[in-house]
Amino acid sequence: IAPVASIVDNSETVVLQPEDANGFPVLGWFTRGADGRVGFDDFFLFVAKFGSVTDDADFSAQYDPTGRSSPHPDGLVGIDHFFTFAANFGKIVANADQILAALE
Repeated sequence: IAPVASIVDNSETVVLQPEDANGFPVLGWFTRGADGRVGFDDFFLFVAKFGSVTDDADFSAQYDPTGRSSPHPDGLVGIDHFFTFAANFGKIVANADQILAALE
């Protein structure tokens, strides 16, 4: 048997996406609140970033409710993001307990 030249890490990274009871993504659950609902605390966090652009010092892609890696082609958190957030407002994250447990 030949000597081992290197050991490869076979670990996996699992990304838990907030989902509703039907398995569809729930966008805008920023606070990870224990009630598992996209609510007013999430809204205030989103509004604080509304109108910001990627060049702003306090910009955070975390508050992009569209789930894209960049907020918008022009770098603006804008009206299309607002409508995405509004469409998800009040939705319940069915796998909230699993996500919260993984974050501990």
